[in-house]
Amino acid sequence: MVPYIIEENIFQNGYIGLEDVELLKSLGITHLLNLHHDYPFLDELIESGFIVKQIYLIDPAPITDDVALEIVDFIYDSLKESDHKIYVHCVAGLNRSPTAVWLYYLSVGYSEKEATKRIISGHQNLVVPDPFIVSNLKLDLIKNRYIKKS
Repeated sequence: MVPYIIEENIFQNGYIGLEDVELLKSLGITHLLNLHHDYPFLDELIESGFIVKQIYLIDPAPITDDVALEIVDFIYDSLKESDHKIYVHCVAGLNRSPTAVWLYYLSVGYSEKEATKRIISGHQNLVVPDPFIVSNLKLDLIKNRYIKKS
């Protein structure tokens, strides 16, 4: 597994194993968002210093508004400190995890097109957003969630 660098504090790709811990640590990653089955080695990840959130997304299946908000809230909270970095992953890193990052970008003010462009700029084979995953979402609940309104 090689993490795709979406920007200096956001990484995305497929499932990790314990053998990936040192690589993730060397990249400065502090938070893990796992969108697949729970880690069987969760204790080891926490002992290694990672803050971990596990949200199982069925593939393929639409997600609910509540789950989408849980995802963007965790990513946003993970990046509040300037030295924090997050690795968002599912199994293959092609649909669920890039869509999760896309939702986060919407929450901080990017347009749908801009969010897509940021994620696929170096990784054209990603499906962003996965239309099936977001098919039931009320995107207006997510868009600009973290933009202070005057």
